[in-house]
Amino acid sequence: MDVYKYTRCAFKDGQRHEEACSITGDDLICTMGQNNQLAFLSLVNKWNRTGLMGVANGGPVYVFVAEG
Repeated sequence: MDVYKYTRCAFKDGQRHEEACSITGDDLICTMGQNNQLAFLSLVNKWNRTGLMGVANGGPVYVFVAEG
C-alpha cells in the first residue's frame, strides 16, 4: 500500500505548530482519482491554496509540506 507523508504547519498568534501526517494511496484515489506522486503534490497544492487564506474569525493559517 502506498503512503504519502506530509507535515501540516499551523500558524496562530505568532506560534508555529507542526504535525506529521500521511495519506494512503486508497484515500488519494478517492480524493484525486489517481494514486501517484503528481496527484499527491496536486492535493498538497490544493490544501495550501485553501489553508493560506485562513478563516474570517482569526483561526490558524495552515501550510502543508510534502515529504519526498
